[in-house]
Amino acid sequence: VGNTIVPVRIRSGHGAALLFGTVLGIIGTTLLSWLYTRVRRRDSPARTKGEDKNWYLEVLKKYAVFSGRARRKECWRFFFFNWIIVFGLGLIDLLIGGSGVLGKLYVLAVLIPSIAVCVRRMHDTDHSGWWLLLPIVNLVFLVQDSQQGDNLFGSNPKATTA
Repeated sequence: VGNTIVPVRIRSGHGAALLFGTVLGIIGTTLLSWLYTRVRRRDSPARTKGEDKNWYLEVLKKYAVFSGRARRKECWRFFFFNWIIVFGLGLIDLLIGGSGVLGKLYVLAVLIPSIAVCVRRMHDTDHSGWWLLLPIVNLVFLVQDSQQGDNLFGSNPKATTA
C-alpha cells in the first residue's frame, strides 16, 4: 500500500498528438495575440496612416494579381496568419477525428493568393517572380528590404503608405 507510480500508456499515438497539438496551439495563440496587439497598437510612433488596413484581406482582394509590389510586412504577415489558421484547422480536425481535410481545403483556397503575394514580394526586391522556384535563393529575397524608389515593377509600396 505504499506510494507507487503507475505509468500511463498512450495508445495509438492519439494522446501524444493531442498533447503536441495543444502545446503548439498555445504557442500559436500567443503568437497571434502578440501580432494582433502589435498591429493594433495605436500609440506606436512607427505607425502611419496607411497601416490601418487589414493586411490579410488586402492580399485576398488581390487574389490573382501577380503584378506590382508587396511589402515584406504584407507577405510575412499573410504567411504567418495562414500558418496559424492551418494549425487551428488541423487541431480541430484532430479533435473530431478527421483526416486533415479542413486544413487541406484551406491551403488549396489560399494557394493562388500566397503565390501572388510572394511574386509581388519578389518584385519589391527588383527580382522576377520566377525566383520563387529556387528554394534557398527565394528566402533570401523574401527577407530583403524593399528596393528604394521605383523599379521595373512599380513604385515602392513603403513610399505610398507613408
